[in-house]
Amino acid sequence: MSEYRMSNHHLDGTAFELKSDGSVGVLLMHGLTATTTEVRLLADRMHAETGYAISAPLLPGHGKMPAALDGIRYEEWMQTAVSHYHQLATVHEHVFVGGESTGGVLALALAARYPDIAGVLCYAPALKLQMPFFMPPIISLGAMLRIHFPKPESDNNAYWQGYEVQPMSGVRALLRLNKDVRRRLPSIKQPLLIIQGRNDTTVAADCGDLIRAGVQTAVYEHHWLENSGHVLLVEDEIDLAADLTIKFMQSIINGRPSGSPLQDGES
Repeated sequence: MSEYRMSNHHLDGTAFELKSDGSVGVLLMHGLTATTTEVRLLADRMHAETGYAISAPLLPGHGKMPAALDGIRYEEWMQTAVSHYHQLATVHEHVFVGGESTGGVLALALAARYPDIAGVLCYAPALKLQMPFFMPPIISLGAMLRIHFPKPESDNNAYWQGYEVQPMSGVRALLRLNKDVRRRLPSIKQPLLIIQGRNDTTVAADCGDLIRAGVQTAVYEHHWLENSGHVLLVEDEIDLAADLTIKFMQSIINGRPSGSPLQDGES
């Protein structure tokens, strides 16, 4: 397998925007090794049904080849997230931030820093991992030693584009991001939606519980998709994920009383 290849290279995984003059903007961020195709189905559905503006950046180190993650720092991902959040916030009254996997962790990081964020949308947030990459690594010898791990998930998914291996450099950056976000969880008071796939082999099953225990929000929903894995936004239950997301956001925008829980449980 060539380190220069991505799965589904024919897809358009570049940054995109779906513009709107309305009051709501949504920042959607993809996960580690992925591209914006990971959030494209949700973005298209959300924009078509609600007219919300969507911004989906391509995070540094992605969309090229695994070596692009060499030496990556999570602060580089944060700079991109902050920049796109500010762009939305200058135009739209209500800005939600969300993402899948690493993108979900970045959304939490933004919420901890910017209390004006309207709500947080986390899909399989990778704040606690099952560590599936402790499989025999793929070692590349070249200008520098590179350690890549096989990826058990997202194979044969027609909508997912990304690296076919998991570079250890990217994993290290994610773990450092996780450490930073965990200590910031008490600063998060915005409404929070968490959706996890029951068959996820990347994120720990109790990750949602960990987040819930740490944040200070009173408005919270946690849902399980029974037939989904880690990349749930490009799997068979995407319509259910989109429906739950839109309902959650509209309840916030329509002025649910502050401190009134939406659904502090599972579905």
